Formats: sequence, structure tokens, C-alpha cells
Amino acid sequence: MSWLLLSNWQRKVVSIMIALIIWLFVNHSITETKTISNIPIRIINPPSDKTIIGLLPNGTLKKRMTLVLSGSKDIIQSLEPGDFEVVIDATTIDHDDWIVNISKKNLRSLISTIDLPRHITNVSYSEFVIKQTPVVTMQVPVTFVEPSGESPEGYEFLAVWPSLLNQNISGPAEEIQKLKSKGMRMTFDLAKIKKETLDQLYAEQKSTGRDEVFFPIPSDWKKVHVNFRNNALEDLNDPDICVF
Repeated sequence: MSWLLLSNWQRKVVSIMIALIIWLFVNHSITETKTISNIPIRIINPPSDKTIIGLLPNGTLKKRMTLVLSGSKDIIQSLEPGDFEVVIDATTIDHDDWIVNISKKNLRSLISTIDLPRHITNVSYSEFVIKQTPVVTMQVPVTFVEPSGESPEGYEFLAVWPSLLNQNISGPAEEIQKLKSKGMRMTFDLAKIKKETLDQLYAEQKSTGRDEVFFPIPSDWKKVHVNFRNNALEDLNDPDICVF
């Protein structure tokens, strides 16, 4: 056995190395095809005078894509939806209803060790349209509804002042118009108000001769959900809101 292993060992080592190189080359050259869903679409260089319908504050679209990718077997098999994203330069969008053109150059790996375009040979997908629209700013009515939670012991909720205000919101004309016609609703959680705070306010306001306690709403409560931005929170324009 020793003689078989050691005789001409240099040639054996070279042969093993060549076989390994050939195996790696063949394995790497084998192509695989995989369908991957729920892929995020990131928009870069958005226009200043227009916006894209469904564009979220983080720069991605609310809607996602399904791609069929072909390429190196070892890379394709390991890919998952959270491993990469589609990147579209908005300067290439030349129509308000633009049919997306995606190649491997639009694929950005979210794994630093993978140069994804180098391993992809083909990208296919169903037709995907991006819609541009002018940016407008409108006043949207915000109505305060009955707060949730229970008032601290010894206190009873009466009302929110003001009960209605207007919020300046900018965005796609169609979405802003729908939001304006529907209006926005907002509420507070009374359980977050501490009794000690109300006791202190009552003592300070006792000189007015009234039994009501005016509780100024903290700044971090003064936020509304914007539905077309995936319910992202936006600060209220009106800085003075009280519960009493």
C-alpha cells in the first residue's frame, strides 16, 4: 500500500489537483433556474417634481416582484428573497406609465461576499409597470376619536381640543385626493397618562377656579398614520393639542 501511494507521488498530486480544478469548473458552470418571490424594488434618484405611486419613505416600492433567475447553480440554489433587491434609476423612467426593464445589472446583492450580476445569466419576469404622478400638498382633515384606555383614578375624560384640525400632507396627487376625501382619524391611550402628572397639573391650574385639568399632549404622541406610505407615522402640524 505504501508503495502504491508513494510511487510517482508527484504525478498523483498533480492529477488530483487537476481533477479538483475540473470538478470546480464544471460545478460552477452548471446552470440552475429558480423562481424567487417577494423581491424588494429600490428607486434611486427620484425626480423632484414627481413621485412614484407606492414609493415608501425607505426608498422601496410597496409592491414587490417575482423573478425567474438563471445562473451558477451554487449561487442560484442558495438565493432567498432577502438576499438581494432590484434597483431602478428613476432618471431612466421616461413615461408616467413606465414598463420596467430589468437585467442582471439591476440586481444588487445584500450579501457583501456575492457579486450577484457575475453569477446571473438570465432574468425573466411578468410585466411590471411603474406609475409616476405629480407631487401635490393638500390639507387633510384629522378627526380625534374617543381615546382608548381608562383615565387615572379620580379623573374622567371629557374631550380633546381641538376635535378637528387640518394636516398638510405631500404625496402623489391621486393618493392625497383620496386621503382628503376620506379624512384621517387619530386617538390617544388614556392609560399612558399618569395620575401624579394630573395631580400636579390640577394643583397648578386650581387658581383658575375650574375643575377641568388640561393635559398637553406630548410631542411623541402627535403623530398620524399615512396609509399610502404603508402606515408610516408623520408628525402633526398643530403643536397645541390638549385632553381635558
